[in-house]
Amino acid sequence: MEIEEIYSEIGNSINDDWEKAIIEAEIEDDNGELYRKYINKSGSEGQFESEFTTYKLFKELRNYFENTKGGKWDKAIFTLESSGKFDIEFEYNE
Repeated sequence: MEIEEIYSEIGNSINDDWEKAIIEAEIEDDNGELYRKYINKSGSEGQFESEFTTYKLFKELRNYFENTKGGKWDKAIFTLESSGKFDIEFEYNE
């Protein structure tokens, strides 16, 4: 499933002792962008890079929603804690 793969991609992309990571995925039919940041254990914020695989996973998640939930979101905000707890919010532009 995409959620577990996204978690793994984030964990492997941050070279710091992180506490929380946030990816904002803005995806359209033919393009998209990922904005990535994390907060380390001391409370400092940093940026991280991720593989193109992460983008493809969000694209797959969007396609899944389109095919099973009846709608395509335009933006997903994925917040992940180092403990594995996560939250995901979707924004729809109609």
